[in-house]
Amino acid sequence: MAVGGVAALACLFPTVLAVNALAAPAARTATTVATGDLVVNGGFEDGTTGWRTNRSGQKLTTSLPSYAGQAAGRLTTTSKNAGVAVINDRRQTVASTTAGTSYLVSAYVRSTGRDVTGTLRIREVSGSGMLVSSRESAFVAASGAWTRVELGYTTASSGAALDLNLLGTNVASDVALLVDAVSMVSVAPSPTPTPTPTPTPTPTPSPTPSPTPSPTPSPTPSPTPTPSPRPTPSPTPTPTPTPTPPPDPCVGNAMGIPAPGSTYLGAAVSGDTTVETREAQLGRNLALHRMYYRATQIDRAVADAKADLAAGRLPWISFKAPLTWGEMAAGDGNAWAAQLADGLATVPGPVWLAIHHEPENDGDMTLWTGMQAQIAPIIHARTDNVAYSVIYSGWNTFGGDNNTIATKWPGDDNVDILAIDAYNDYGVVRNGVKITKVLDLSTYYAKMAAWSADHGTAWAIGETGQTAEAAAIDPTWLDRSYQAMVSMGGAGLSYYDSSFNSVADWTLDDPVKFGRFQGLQPQSPTVC
Repeated sequence: MAVGGVAALACLFPTVLAVNALAAPAARTATTVATGDLVVNGGFEDGTTGWRTNRSGQKLTTSLPSYAGQAAGRLTTTSKNAGVAVINDRRQTVASTTAGTSYLVSAYVRSTGRDVTGTLRIREVSGSGMLVSSRESAFVAASGAWTRVELGYTTASSGAALDLNLLGTNVASDVALLVDAVSMVSVAPSPTPTPTPTPTPTPTPSPTPSPTPSPTPSPTPSPTPTPSPRPTPSPTPTPTPTPTPPPDPCVGNAMGIPAPGSTYLGAAVSGDTTVETREAQLGRNLALHRMYYRATQIDRAVADAKADLAAGRLPWISFKAPLTWGEMAAGDGNAWAAQLADGLATVPGPVWLAIHHEPENDGDMTLWTGMQAQIAPIIHARTDNVAYSVIYSGWNTFGGDNNTIATKWPGDDNVDILAIDAYNDYGVVRNGVKITKVLDLSTYYAKMAAWSADHGTAWAIGETGQTAEAAAIDPTWLDRSYQAMVSMGGAGLSYYDSSFNSVADWTLDDPVKFGRFQGLQPQSPTVC
């Protein structure tokens, strides 16, 4: 909803400190003491280092005029229709909170062209990705002068993170929001001087009369008490160790992306077993559900996604494109992409989406990358609940081939989740040779985590599986693979519970694999 000014915004976003149009920084009140700026590149003197936008179609650069220094951040969009655009800290400005810590946050804003309304916002996010608390302060950025906006925030919990961002609520292609001198400092109350007490005069003592001595009576001897038996000391009980609490089981992120340390475990279920049958055997619904669709099955995919969310599952869906990669990259499939986006926007919760996963052997990867760069902005512009994922072949992307991710990356703004498919195919015979190597997924995780950290995305496994022969010689493989992903910050792991269209039987019908998968289920968070 577009909002016309500060008064209207204040009804939506309660502010805690006034917004002032100032030519110089406001003096801090005497009740606070600053302890150092926490914002990375708050003056945009190092370009856009430390900052990102939330969606494709939004562009963050630097330019003049600036409030101070040589540059200011400049946020623009490619859309002719006014909408919300966001400047977001690339890494959460406070990585781990201490409950009761107070912060003062401020920034200077200005616009080009007409006025831009917006908010300065702090969000406190738990380790599992749930929103603990947030606070906003509204502003109107005018073209003629810089305006200072600030807010105070006190943390509600320990071990959470503070996410800092500025939102422009009516940014279209004919206007830019300029931001500069972004600051966040920890503040504490100044010590209040203790007043010196007024000394009370000492009164002159009255003389005390000498008492008349009384005769001292002879004491009556007391009987000797019978000693009580000494109690036998009770052994000190051994304290019961406090169990480590599990990660927060509910992920409240609008796109369903959990915080690092909280990892979905799910599956693609096909063939002779339905997802409902498998869940009945597990005694628990899946947290993540992979599904696959042809281009003509949008309505079915939307219905299935709604059913998944109703059952507590996060749907992760793959589509094949309706046209060739080249035609899609040229924009000939934009109407189909818009239809898909509008359908998924009706789903009452998060959806993860991929278009043509594992593409490496299916055509010209340059055209596939162009297709992703064409579709992703349409999905992002028309939805708030869809995370756009790209799913590569693990071997081609992070293994021994030369088809590296840098050659097929659609752009940071277009990708929310980087994913690969990789299988433990020990025992499979390929070209007459039996594979005897056990896959170590953590070697892929390290490379994925590093790429994602540099490019501002989440990362996950779209498909993995283990043969029954591999499970027999290494029954804890799935446990290690999942726990390594949790420790390294992965968002989700989906097991391919099927033998359809594959070189081996990956299903969980094998009792060893089933038992391990079932045992890990309670550790997985679920979407709220």
